[in-house]
Amino acid sequence: DDWRFMVLATPGALNSMPYEGLVADTKFSRDRGFCDGPFEVAITCKTPDAIIYYTLDGSEPGSATGRLPKGRIYAGPIPITGTTCLRARAIKDGWLPSDVDTHTYIFLADAMTTKQADVIARGYPDKWFGSYSADYEMDPEIYNNPAYSNLMDDAMLAIPTLSLVTNKDNFFSQTKDAQTGGIYIYTGHSSTGGQDWERPVSVELFTADGAREFHVDCGIRIQGGESRSPQKMPKHSLGLRFRGEYGTSQFKYPLFDGSPVESFDSLQLRGFFNNAWAHWEAAQRQRTQYIRDQWMHDSMLDMGQADGGYGAYVHLYINGIYWGLYDMQERPVSEHYAAYNGGDPDRIDAINGGRATSGTTQAWQEMRSIVQSKDWTRIQEVIDIDEFIDWTLLNLFAGNVDLKTDGNWRAAGGGPDRRPWRFYVWDGEHVCESTTQNGNSPASDPTGLFTTLSGIEEFRIRFGDRVQKHLFNGGALTAERNAERYTKRVNEIETAVIAE
Repeated sequence: DDWRFMVLATPGALNSMPYEGLVADTKFSRDRGFCDGPFEVAITCKTPDAIIYYTLDGSEPGSATGRLPKGRIYAGPIPITGTTCLRARAIKDGWLPSDVDTHTYIFLADAMTTKQADVIARGYPDKWFGSYSADYEMDPEIYNNPAYSNLMDDAMLAIPTLSLVTNKDNFFSQTKDAQTGGIYIYTGHSSTGGQDWERPVSVELFTADGAREFHVDCGIRIQGGESRSPQKMPKHSLGLRFRGEYGTSQFKYPLFDGSPVESFDSLQLRGFFNNAWAHWEAAQRQRTQYIRDQWMHDSMLDMGQADGGYGAYVHLYINGIYWGLYDMQERPVSEHYAAYNGGDPDRIDAINGGRATSGTTQAWQEMRSIVQSKDWTRIQEVIDIDEFIDWTLLNLFAGNVDLKTDGNWRAAGGGPDRRPWRFYVWDGEHVCESTTQNGNSPASDPTGLFTTLSGIEEFRIRFGDRVQKHLFNGGALTAERNAERYTKRVNEIETAVIAE
């Protein structure tokens, strides 16, 4: 009459090893966050006779089965004297182990003065990508500069902190293997090699005032194309993937102010590439603002497109090492489309520069054929016309000179249900670079749709209507509204960007 627990389904075969019970989660006596002096952390578990294992190096303590315990055995309060990523799991013989709890404690002085040699001494590689010198420390010419030294604490606390904690080999192992290679430093046979490698990671968010906080386990990937090339950009963008194998198949949290969506399958951590201080080209470094791409998303939202793409800035840490300013954003994929516009994400196609990232291109090609037919009634069924016009108008208005036929834009829709296609800003970093910038390049018609559509009178009338709506009478693209959106983001990161 006793219950048993099994974690593996074995249809047609012997049952997997049953567990007698579930070990309760561990509890920490001090919550994650910022610290200004030494303290101790006690860890408890309500399950009698459970053994608590813990680690301080980012690695996962214990094991998912409980049969290969890793880490140190907890025997009493743990002294914390500097920035620490404390992870714990409780294990009892014959029982299913607890989940891993992770708490990051950040001492700002440590974060600002971390030395390259000290990180390397902890087993981190001194070279990335084979020959590129690793960079783990904040530049002393900034935090020792009288213009900034008194602002450093304010800069580090000005926006939320996002802490990524994982076994360091998941990021920095130099083995060239899809299962064990470090996703951050291995580039494979080209600058984009290893892009699909995914590793487990703990993600914590917290603010200086404690008003916002979460912890979730998920998968992580390196994100980007050219930005993955080490000689062009050592700071990479990242992508979070929420899957059941890590703990939760969907992350639920009110992440973005104003957004009706509070459940996510994935998130983008944009590290910035073009027009950023770490870019290889001097002209791009001079144009650094860290605002352009998110301003484009904000503009689509202001134009009335609810799925235009919310985002918020964070300071990112990897295993307690400060990694810089990042923009945490929604990813415009099939799940994103469904969250705002309805439908089953498994029945929605997603397109990245003409290539299917989920689903197929069948409905996409069908839509293109309908556009070529110039059948206005059918065109309105397969494309959200006003949304496409707004997307086109914004790219023209901002002078997006990085639009290509095969990249830097996304779309979703179609699928078996033939849902209307919608278009999304992606990598909108090369916009508003000068007061005379206008038009698109290198592709003036990146989707291949606008040229044909502009030959249809009904489309031209609709286009004119959207121009009238957005560019006049207080519309979203009038000077005052543009400046309002821009200034809001400036105020968000003006102090925080000192740390970057």
